[in-house]
Amino acid sequence: MADLLTGAAARIDSNESLTPVVDALIAAAAAVDDGARQAAHDDVAEPFRVVLMGSTMAGKSSLFEYLTGGDGARVGDGAPRFSRDSMERPITVEGLESVVLVDVPGVAAFDAPEDREEAFRQAQYADLVLWTQSTTAAQEETGRALERLADLGKPLVVALNCRSDVTNPLNRIDLLQEPERIFGGDVEEYMRPIERYLARAAGRYAGLAKIHAQAACQAQFAVDDPTEAEQLRSASRVVDLVDLIRAEQDATATQRRLVRVADIVRVPLSVAHGLADQLATTTASQEVAAERRRVAVGRKSGRAVDDAALVMKTAIRRSVEARRRWVAQLDVDLKDSTINDLWRDEVTSLNAEVRATVSQARDRLRTSLSSIVADADAEWARTAAREFEGLDGGGSARWNLAAKIIGHGGLTVAALLGGAKGGAALGGVVGTLIGGPPGTAIGAAIGGAVGVLVGGFASGAKALRSGINKIADSWFRSKKDVHARRRRQLTDQFGPLLDDVEASLDTQLANEIEAWRGAIADEDKRAAASVEAFEAATRVVYGIQTSLSETVAELDLRLTRGLLAEAGRGRLAGAVTRATRLRGAGIAVDLAGDDLTEAILYPPERLVETLTPVPSSSSRGITAFHVLRGATDGKITVASLTRDNVHLHLGSPVPDGVLSTWRDLAQLHSGADAVRLTQDAAEEIAS
Repeated sequence: MADLLTGAAARIDSNESLTPVVDALIAAAAAVDDGARQAAHDDVAEPFRVVLMGSTMAGKSSLFEYLTGGDGARVGDGAPRFSRDSMERPITVEGLESVVLVDVPGVAAFDAPEDREEAFRQAQYADLVLWTQSTTAAQEETGRALERLADLGKPLVVALNCRSDVTNPLNRIDLLQEPERIFGGDVEEYMRPIERYLARAAGRYAGLAKIHAQAACQAQFAVDDPTEAEQLRSASRVVDLVDLIRAEQDATATQRRLVRVADIVRVPLSVAHGLADQLATTTASQEVAAERRRVAVGRKSGRAVDDAALVMKTAIRRSVEARRRWVAQLDVDLKDSTINDLWRDEVTSLNAEVRATVSQARDRLRTSLSSIVADADAEWARTAAREFEGLDGGGSARWNLAAKIIGHGGLTVAALLGGAKGGAALGGVVGTLIGGPPGTAIGAAIGGAVGVLVGGFASGAKALRSGINKIADSWFRSKKDVHARRRRQLTDQFGPLLDDVEASLDTQLANEIEAWRGAIADEDKRAAASVEAFEAATRVVYGIQTSLSETVAELDLRLTRGLLAEAGRGRLAGAVTRATRLRGAGIAVDLAGDDLTEAILYPPERLVETLTPVPSSSSRGITAFHVLRGATDGKITVASLTRDNVHLHLGSPVPDGVLSTWRDLAQLHSGADAVRLTQDAAEEIAS
C-alpha cells in the first residue's frame, strides 16, 4: 500500500499545481510503511498496554512511580508540566503480570500542544487508558481530551485521585483514621462532567477507583516502618485500582492486543483514506474550475481579438479614405514635383496614424487579455495568472508598418523620379533600412508594379500620348477640361496605389490577428493540458481510494473473524462475509440465513467491540436501516426508506455523540447517499 501511494505521487508529480497533493501522498505512504513495519514486530503475545493519562498535577507521575516500583524521580513538585516525555515500565506491584504502564505528558489547557499530541499518539495503541483525575472540577480542555479518547474507542478506567497532602502528619493521621472524611466529596459530582464529556463522543468508562497516589508513594519511598507503610498503602486504596486493571486484563487482554495490532496498520490507512477523500474532492473541483476557466478565457479572449481587429481595420480604412479625399481635393495646377512632395507628406501622415492606432489597439488588447486571465484566475482561484507569451505584436515578423507603408510611399516617389527600376530599388532600400527582409520583399514587389503603372512617361506610346495631351491642353481644351483631365490622371495614378496600400495593410492585419489567435489557441492548449492533468490526478486518487477501502475492509474482516474466534464463536467467524469497523461505534457485519439469526438471538459475549449483524445483499438504504436498528434497543419510527436513503426517528433520546457514531457506522457500512437520525430531545444530525 505504501508503494501504491508513492507510485501515485510519482504519476502526478509533473504538474506543479499538484505539489501539495504529491507531498501529502508521500507523507501518507511513509505513515503506512511505518505502521506496517511496527505491526510486523508486534503480536498478541506482548504485554497488556495501559496508557496513563490526565491533566498535569493530577497525580499521574506519583501513581506511575508506585505501580512500576520506581524511585520517585518522575514525581513533580507541584509545578505544571513536570513530565514532558513518555516513559514505559512494567507494573510490578499487587501481583500484576505482563502489564506495561506508559506515563505520558499532561493534556490540560496549560500543557503544550506537542505534549498533548504525544499523549494521544501513545493512546492510539493502548489496550486500556488509565485516566487520572484529581478531585477538582474538570476543565474544558480535559473534556475535549476525554471526547477524543472516546473517539478512539479505548476502554477507560478512572482513578479519582485525592489531593490531600499526606506529607503533613495531621493529614496522614486523618487518612489512616478517618479515610472517608479525607476522600470525602460526592463521587457522582466529580464523575458527572467526565461522563458528560465521554457521552458526547459515545464513550463510557469501564470502572472507577478512588485513590490517594501520594499516600501510596509515601508508603513505598518515605516510610521506614513496615507496619505503618502497609497501613498507608492500604489506606491509599490503590489496590482497588489494580483490581480494575487486572479484571480488564483477564477479560480483554487477547482481544485488545488483536485490536492494537490491527490499529497499528489501520490508523495510518484510515488517515491515508481520509487524505484521499480530501484529495479526490480537491482535484475534482480543480478539474472543473480549470475547465471553466479555460472556456471563459477562450471565449472572452476571442471576443477581445475580434474587437481589436475591427478597431484596427476601421482605422486603416479611415486613413486610406482620407487620402482618397485628399487626392480628390488636390490642386491640379501644381507641379508634379510639388504633388510628389505633398504625397510623401500624406504617406508619412498615413503611416503615423495607422501605427498609432494599431499600437494603441494592440496595447489595449494585451491589457484586456491579461485582465481576462487575471479575472478568470481570481474567479476560479485555481491557477496562477500567466502572460500570453510571445504576444508582443512587434518585430518585422509580426507587424512592421514603417517598412510596408513607407515602402509604398517610396514607390510613387520612385515612379515619378525614374520608372520601374527606381521604384523597386528605392522601395527595397527603405524597406531594408526600416524593417528588414519582410519590408524588402514587399517594397520590391509593389514598387515594381507601381513603377510600371505610373513611371513610364518617357517611353514609346506613353511619351507620344503625353506630348499630344500637352498640345491639346494648350490649344484645344478649356481650363475646366484640362483640370478634369488632370484630376482623372491623378485619380488613375493614386487610386490603384491606395488600393494596393489598403490591401497590403489588410493582409498584414489579417496576419497580425491570426498570430494573436494562434497565441490564444496555444494558451488554450496549455489550459487543456492543465485540465487533463487534474483529470488524471483525480483518476489516480480515486484508484487510491478504492485500494485503501479494499485494504481497510479486508483488515476489518480479518480482525472481526479473529475476535469472534477468540470469543469461542469460530463457526460464526467463518460466516462473516464483510465487516466495517468504526472505532468507538463497533463493527457492522454481513451475515446470511441461520448465521444472521444466530448472531441476533445469541449475540457473542466477551467481545471488546460491539457487533451489529446485518443481512447480506440488502440495498444500501435497507442495510443502513439494519445497522441503526441493531444499534438501539429503543423504539424507532421509519420516516422514510428508499433504496439509497433512510430517515429514522428515535423514540428514546440518546447523547449526541452516540447518535453521530450510529449514523456514521450506518453510512460507512451501507454506502447510502443519506442517513438521517432525528429525536425529540436532540437536534437532527444529517449526513
